[in-house]
Amino acid sequence: MGDPHYSPGISFFSILEATRSNQFIYLSESVGDALGFEPDEMVGNSAFEYCHPDDRTCVMNVFDDCIRNQRMGAIIHVRARGKFGWVELETVWSFCHNIIFHTNRLIRGPNHFESRMDPPLALTQSTSSESRGTQSTSKNIPLEFVHPSAPSSERLNHSTAEPRVGLVLNRFSYYCYIQYCSELVGYMFGISQKEILGNSFLSYIHPSDLERVEEQLTSIKSQNILLPIAFTLVSPYGDVPVQGVFSATIDGIVAVIRHANSKFPLDCTMHYFTNTYRQ
Repeated sequence: MGDPHYSPGISFFSILEATRSNQFIYLSESVGDALGFEPDEMVGNSAFEYCHPDDRTCVMNVFDDCIRNQRMGAIIHVRARGKFGWVELETVWSFCHNIIFHTNRLIRGPNHFESRMDPPLALTQSTSSESRGTQSTSKNIPLEFVHPSAPSSERLNHSTAEPRVGLVLNRFSYYCYIQYCSELVGYMFGISQKEILGNSFLSYIHPSDLERVEEQLTSIKSQNILLPIAFTLVSPYGDVPVQGVFSATIDGIVAVIRHANSKFPLDCTMHYFTNTYRQ
């Protein structure tokens, strides 16, 4: 029997400062289902405080590699401190200029409760304009939180960080409405950070790429997977070739987007630290 506090298919995302302290600045609501903490209990704390002591050195090494190489996706299995005991998470770290996104899936909770990987979620995609326009409108509310306030001297890679834009998309809407957008969207694409909120992400995709990107987003939502996507973004600056890494959680789709001519590789690294915990 599993711990009553945990069930299969639990996932959440978090946003952290790209500083040595690696503090949480936002966590989505399902963190409570995974760790037992409310988001407000964790905001302002370092992510390293929640790592198992036996995993912490390895996690910090991966963090350094993620920052140094500005990884779009560093995937780790790690033990994290929950309110009811240790849990195991699969976490994707995505570096995004002055912030870092985490998407987290619960692998197992206290007492070796096993939810394994998130099972595919059923996806019903209506083709009617009425249902497309009204799906989960209550989930289109923009995310609100304070952006990193650390002095630039404390930020890692503050002088060499590649410009990137982070997004959170409504996974329950066909149109993938934008609930959060990071601050460099104006610098990179000439789009207002405030005005982009609530708009369909699909409206920024070039028509020649739209059908393919729609299919890829459907796969991400239905299979809860991490997927790199290259496409042309339509902006006031013109048509801009970009690359992005998209990762799904129950609370939303997280995306980090950069220009296609980036000098950094798009590949993801994988790290496993908890083999002894799997016994």
